Amino acid sequence: MTVPSALAQRSAVFALGALAAAALGTVAHAQDSVNAVDAPGPKPSIWIERRVTVGQTLSTNGNLSTNGRSEQTTEVTPGIRAVFNTPRVQGFIDYSLSALFYAQGTSGNQFRNALNANAKVNAWDNRAFIDLSGVVSNQAISAFGPRSVNGRSDTNQSETASFRFSPYLRGSFAGDTDYELRYSLQTADTDTAARSDITDQSVSVRLGSRPVGQTLGWSFNASSGATDYSRGRDTESSSAQGGLIVAVSPQLQVTLLAGVESNDIITLQKESYNTAGINVEWRPSPNTRVFVGVEDRYFGNGHNIALQHRTGQTLWSYTDTKGVVNNPLQDGSATLGTNYEFFDQQYQQLIPDPILRARFVNELLRFYNLPADAVAVQNFLSSSATLDRVQRLSVALSGIRSVWTLSVFRSDSSRLDTIVSNGDDFDFNTDIEQQGWSLNYAHRLTPRTSLNAGLTNQKSFGSSGLKLRSTTASVGLGTRLSRRTSASVQLQRGNYNGSTGSYNDTAISGFITHRF
Repeated sequence: MTVPSALAQRSAVFALGALAAAALGTVAHAQDSVNAVDAPGPKPSIWIERRVTVGQTLSTNGNLSTNGRSEQTTEVTPGIRAVFNTPRVQGFIDYSLSALFYAQGTSGNQFRNALNANAKVNAWDNRAFIDLSGVVSNQAISAFGPRSVNGRSDTNQSETASFRFSPYLRGSFAGDTDYELRYSLQTADTDTAARSDITDQSVSVRLGSRPVGQTLGWSFNASSGATDYSRGRDTESSSAQGGLIVAVSPQLQVTLLAGVESNDIITLQKESYNTAGINVEWRPSPNTRVFVGVEDRYFGNGHNIALQHRTGQTLWSYTDTKGVVNNPLQDGSATLGTNYEFFDQQYQQLIPDPILRARFVNELLRFYNLPADAVAVQNFLSSSATLDRVQRLSVALSGIRSVWTLSVFRSDSSRLDTIVSNGDDFDFNTDIEQQGWSLNYAHRLTPRTSLNAGLTNQKSFGSSGLKLRSTTASVGLGTRLSRRTSASVQLQRGNYNGSTGSYNDTAISGFITHRF
């Protein structure tokens, strides 16, 4: 590892200051960022920001139907965000509680929770750790039900919470052999009685020796678990797999896999299956990663493909996975959002400290009035294990005054357990396909004001003939009223055409946010 020269460090600080001044529009914020990066002594290990948002949304179709009723929704949302980088805890938490009041009664007055949290706790001397994560969000109950252009309606929506608790021991013995013993508990609970609550537990052991400075290494993984569905059939599974790791070069690594697994997911009694696969990982540069994994499993062939490339102003990412999903939130692990991750990765080298980088990225998102997340297709709730093929393409480009983000998504899902009916969309569809894309643009108009626009298209198709097509467009304006207070206004238009009917919805929203 090379130590950057004083000139390079000063250049990085100067670039950060210039970007902050251009993007955030205040000399005070730019100077704070420069001072924080360049200040002598230890950097802050915890960053906590509290906020409160108040707003009003006027909608032409609050009940999401062909006979639309207008609605006026008032909301108050306090929230908190914290980022930790201490010797004991690394991670983040973002939580908000919204109180929504509906003047026309198209939905009942309600509270909504929103949580994204992920943390790793060093419990004992770098040997015992605990992984913690939590996601609370509103999820679509059905892939073919009505959707809201602004997310305020509770039609076809259910608040769903998923939490994971996973303690484990990690270390090495015999000089070059690594080990990990892990227990994992994950739950998914939803407010609607029409879908399953899920509890998944597993224990696993991992042994291995990686070829650091050598050509060959090995790995062994074994696990046993059980999944409990409140509306479906409980299942059990176990597996054991060995791997031979071949370091073809410092940039290229190949792993050959073989093993056995048993489960009762597609049969009433446990059946055993042989597994075999290969993983190839290539890192031609620090900014580029290519991973391809293919495996023969009990359901057929599965795969995991990930491509990522980063330049000074762009981030390109493509993933293609095919595998088993026990929990509908399993694929949506806790993150701070796709737009947040883009800026976070963009400034990893310029701002290596995670606390300072988190503060800077949040300022950028606030200034551009960009959502932290840009979802092309909203997931839907299921009540049993599914076989999912998911493809995602993400492109983000940033300039001095503008940011473009593009996300393209396609998924194909089918129920693995066809023995019993569980009351979800798969009771009527053997296969559900979803596809969509989302394009967002943000531009700095003045040092304090920014413009944003977005266009999203989504389609859902079921093998039974059920379908839903939607197109939404938005344009908004955000401005900084003071150092810690900002305001925004957003105009949105949605067009929906599906098996349950066609309707339109136009909404205008105004919000004021104060941070303290």
